[in-house]
Amino acid sequence: MLGAPGVFSSFALGVVAAFILTPAAVLLARKKGLCDSPDAEGLKIHRGAMPVIGGCAVFLALAGALLPLFVREGGAPRGLAVIAGCALFLVVLGVVDDLHELSPGIRFLGHLMVGVALSLGGVRIGSLPGEALNVACTVVVVVGLINALNLLDGMDGLASGVASVSSLGFLGLFMLQQNPYGVVAAALLGALLGFLPYNVHPARIFLGDNGSTLIGFLLAVLAISVSSGPSVAPLFASLAIVSVPVFDTGWAIVRRVRGGRSLFIGDREHFYDRLLRRGLTQRQVAAVGYGLSFAGSIAGWSLYLLCAP
Repeated sequence: MLGAPGVFSSFALGVVAAFILTPAAVLLARKKGLCDSPDAEGLKIHRGAMPVIGGCAVFLALAGALLPLFVREGGAPRGLAVIAGCALFLVVLGVVDDLHELSPGIRFLGHLMVGVALSLGGVRIGSLPGEALNVACTVVVVVGLINALNLLDGMDGLASGVASVSSLGFLGLFMLQQNPYGVVAAALLGALLGFLPYNVHPARIFLGDNGSTLIGFLLAVLAISVSSGPSVAPLFASLAIVSVPVFDTGWAIVRRVRGGRSLFIGDREHFYDRLLRRGLTQRQVAAVGYGLSFAGSIAGWSLYLLCAP
């Protein structure tokens, strides 16, 4: 089992790799026209063309941070190969979506396939009664968090920062559990912190759908890995750690159903949009999101310590 040195090295490699790769991604995106422009509907609040391949930089940073685990005997957590394959698939799907705007049905099918593949690869929840229920819940968590992070990624630095705090929350749980997936949480935390300086307002690069879906998927992986044992306490602790995107998405679903609107058509009524309209700056709203996420992590740790066997 990997201890503190492995966790720290994964974190440090993630930070350095993302900090170096992200400016290169900005230059490549501007050179190749891999940018997003404001829309006529007003759903995008940025001005001018913005690079949207931040997820590619984060993915490569994660690969660089975790690759040593494959060459270290007994170092890689179980299922890391299938996780890497699913992550690569989502990045490719996201890039295509960013450039050509895939239909909601195709995106959902891709997310569903990833959830099923992860379950078949042995990375699934284990605390619920019956194998079928564990598999189904795993797929729901994967699809749900992928889309939750996508919805949260509506302003500079919010999704990447909230996900950073959630990664820290999961890292704390893994350390309490002495779970080898701590290295994955550490690498994700490092990659996001290395990316964040270029994504906070005023952003130089966006995550894009390729980044938000990747990060949502990896947070789902961490939540599932925490919850792979027989106790349900880690599952509820995981939900507390990702409570910011979960509650924002839940409210979006309720809001759109009440309004008779499609679940797949965006709006500017998320909690961060409302805070912006109240006069807060993008950095202030992001700080609110980070604080709420940190509170959720503390609640998750407390729940685990109180209820876990």
